[in-house]
Amino acid sequence: MNRYPIIRQEKESWSLPACLQSIVKLRRVYEPSQREIAKSLGIGKDCEGNLRERMDKFLEQYNLGCRHENPFTNVRGDSILLESELNCKTDVIVAYDSKRFNNLPEIPENIFSIVLRYFPLRKTIVTQSPLREGDMCTEILDLERLLTAINPHEDEEDGFYMIDSRS
Repeated sequence: MNRYPIIRQEKESWSLPACLQSIVKLRRVYEPSQREIAKSLGIGKDCEGNLRERMDKFLEQYNLGCRHENPFTNVRGDSILLESELNCKTDVIVAYDSKRFNNLPEIPENIFSIVLRYFPLRKTIVTQSPLREGDMCTEILDLERLLTAINPHEDEEDGFYMIDSRS
């Protein structure tokens, strides 16, 4: 099920750079460091433009593109979105509020994880999170509970990011 290289994030706020590093490495292109990715995305700095635009600009150099979907405004709905994207071999990253999902204040507020699989009958997704320690870094997440942790009105970065080859 897990085809992505397991990469731990190097800094507390670098779950997105770790996810992108894993995706770029999987596609067998040059593997940038998390520091390079974080710098390119402007993580930890006030940057102009939204995150999707910055991700798209970073991925462009690897002939990859990025689309952002808010599951609450997507007319196809989150289930159809996930099923169609994952079946097309698109890399999917989910961004959500881990405090809201886990109700654990010691976990960083925003987390980015790679979506490995979607089970429509169980309404669950399996993710690979760069935050996790030990051998297992995958989690099975209830989709309805996850959607309560995605609030694009409070944080426009929340939602699903689809990464695939540019046409």
